[in-house]
Amino acid sequence: QPCSFKKMFAPGGFIVSGSRTSQGETFVTVAASRANELQLQLPGTEVFRKTMAAGETLQLISDGAKWEISH
Repeated sequence: QPCSFKKMFAPGGFIVSGSRTSQGETFVTVAASRANELQLQLPGTEVFRKTMAAGETLQLISDGAKWEISH
């Protein structure tokens, strides 16, 4: 079932958006509104940590089997 959400505020000054297609692809975008360490756990993964600068954006993509990170 396709679904999406946009611009949810997360602790630490992060803004998160995401979507899932009817083919099962999942896209998550995280934007840092200020410099901080992102800590994110996605289904089937360990906690992902990355220090992000203010204004930096990170995109995570899944085909249903694995996650890829795009900066």
